[in-house]
Amino acid sequence: MSQRLKHSRAIDAEVRAAVTAAYERGRALLKERLPVLHRIAERLLERETLERAELEAIARAQGAPARDGAPARRGALEEGRAPAP
Repeated sequence: MSQRLKHSRAIDAEVRAAVTAAYERGRALLKERLPVLHRIAERLLERETLERAELEAIARAQGAPARDGAPARRGALEEGRAPAP
């Protein structure tokens, strides 16, 4: 087996492990915060939009962990720029 192929397989394994770990963490967070998500969905069915303060109040009422007060991160697409490759 060539050195290039070994290197490629090692990189693939590292990427697969990182993606799997991120996927599992995401699933765990969603499961943990499912009551909050359901309450938000209920409110959105009542009203089409919610303000940030309303979302935070729902989260606090449902026992979600408090944020540190920092503004929410905006994604590259929301900011009108292309995501980094």
